[in-house]
Amino acid sequence: ALWAVVNNAGIHDGLFIDWTPVDTFKMLMEVNFFGMIRLTKEVLSLLKNSKGRVVNLTSLDGYRPLPSIAAYTSSKHAAEAFTSCLRWEMKWFGVSVHSVRLRYITERFVSFI
Repeated sequence: ALWAVVNNAGIHDGLFIDWTPVDTFKMLMEVNFFGMIRLTKEVLSLLKNSKGRVVNLTSLDGYRPLPSIAAYTSSKHAAEAFTSCLRWEMKWFGVSVHSVRLRYITERFVSFI
């Protein structure tokens, strides 16, 4: 049985909108939004069976637009919307859905690249 999934992958990139290539917007959406959707959909039936939980790490920046981070903010706003929709839909199956809205992590984590 699977009791929980934590969607924790995320990247940050971009500058002012007119300086940020469309490919950067696409890259951030791919990791921060579509990655969350892909993993969640992959395990959703297991979570329904166990009445488990989904925990999505999002960001306060998904609610608060600031200059020079439009690509990141857009991807995190989409992640917040997905989490809210999923919460409503999974309520009927006993699956709890949570959003952890982080601000900014200043520590450098281990890079595997």
